[in-house]
Formats: sequence, structure tokens, C-alpha cells
Amino acid sequence: EELLEGLCRMAALGISDFLDRRFESVLSTRDHRFEATSLGGIVFSTMPISSALTRRPFQLFLLASAAALLVAGVRGALLFRDSTGGLAFGPYEHYRFTTILTRNRTHGPLVTTPGLSEFGVLGRDSCPPDGSIGPDRTIPPPVMEFAGASVVATYPGGIGMNGWYIHTATREGTEGMDPAYFIVTGTNDAFDLGDGSCALPQHSRGGRWWEGTLEAETEWCGAKWRLVGAPQWRY
Repeated sequence: EELLEGLCRMAALGISDFLDRRFESVLSTRDHRFEATSLGGIVFSTMPISSALTRRPFQLFLLASAAALLVAGVRGALLFRDSTGGLAFGPYEHYRFTTILTRNRTHGPLVTTPGLSEFGVLGRDSCPPDGSIGPDRTIPPPVMEFAGASVVATYPGGIGMNGWYIHTATREGTEGMDPAYFIVTGTNDAFDLGDGSCALPQHSRGGRWWEGTLEAETEWCGAKWRLVGAPQWRY
């Protein structure tokens, strides 16, 4: 009886549905009184992210975070430019591309060719010769030597680089020998191919073709080579 009496009184005053109308106004963002509550109340709201974005402290926090990230990015870019001259690796006189795994899954000593017709490195504009509007005069044409599964691009005097470009073999029927996984190394040491036996691929450690491929420094034909690049995908 008391509950019915209370509902009748609320109905007589026209406020029987005030809770429903209040909740509806909050959901439709017509009621902004929730903005005056404590920040902890956001956790219990129906839309915590939307509620947080309307609060000035959170807006200032996001603005400060964006500014800090922007400053860090600009400082990193300037540091890279000042410390490397805009180039990621080098300068090296010799860059070597070595095919580890081919498209037809050949690896190890069975790889007898890099599967390329051309290999070179990229300069500051990061564009290959065929894709440049004008020639990059900081990158002279390389002297290429093919040996086993490798091809060496030699730049007399040494140059730095931001990447590399390749042209796969152009002969019909060589598609299966296209490189699927490879490494790029660089050195300033003089190397000697001799009879070519030093350039022959060795058996992978443990029988797995990828073992030992990403070592920071390797020896090949009398020179020490440092790793400067490899594909991003992993096995």
C-alpha cells in the first residue's frame, strides 16, 4: 500500500518517470551534470572512453602525450641524420647478396646461383636506378662479381646505403631459383675468390637452412663481412 501510495503521489506531481528521463538525457549527452562528478566515476559510466574524452584533464593528458611523442620522433630523426648523414649502413666498398633459400625450396650446397641478374645498393633518395627521375650521382654503377650463391657489388672507395635493389634472373625457366630468403653483408676488406671454392654454400648447421644465417659477422673468401640486411619475415 505504501509503495502504491508513493507511486500515486509521484504520478500526481508528474515525476513518476524522472529516472528514465534522466538516464535517457545522459545517454543522449543532453545532461552534462556527470561532468561535475569525480574522475573515478568514469569507471562506472556506461561509456568510459567517451566520458574520459570530455574531461579537460584527460584532454590535456592526451595533448601532452602527443606533443612528447612528436618531440621524440623529431629528435630521433635529427639524431639519425646527424650521426649517419642520412644513410643506414656503411660506408662499405663491397656489398654481398647471398641467396639462402630459393622459391623452389632449394637451400644449402644445392644453391649454385643467387638467382639475380643485377644487385646494387640505394643512396639517400632510396630509389633504384630504374625508378629514379634523375640518376643518383652519389651512387656510382657497381662492379658485379657472381660467385656461387652470392653476387658482390663493388663500389671503389666505399659508399653508405639505405637499402638495396635486385633484378631477378631474366632467362626463361629460372623462376624457381628466385631468392626467397637471403642476406646482405658488407665489408671493406679485400677478398679473393681464388678457384671459387670459398664461395660455395656450406651445409646449414643442424640440417636447418636458417641456422646461422643472421650472424652479425661472417667470413667469406678471406674477408670479414658484417650483416646489413635480411628479409623481415620469420620462419
